Amino acid sequence: MRIEIHKASYERGKSDGEAGRISTVPPEIDGFSYYSGYVEGKAVLERTKCHRFVPEDPGKERR
Repeated sequence: MRIEIHKASYERGKSDGEAGRISTVPPEIDGFSYYSGYVEGKAVLERTKCHRFVPEDPGKERR
């Protein structure tokens, strides 16, 4: 299966996520692309990784 991301929709979602706005997909853009960008933007806002866990210091044990 191949999925194409609509860049403008993705960027709009990312911008909304980074700004902390509520995820509301505007009717004129691609919902899947918007939400994909929103998740990435929200991760930036919260300073987390949304697609995988990467420790800041891999050699240090977590407590």
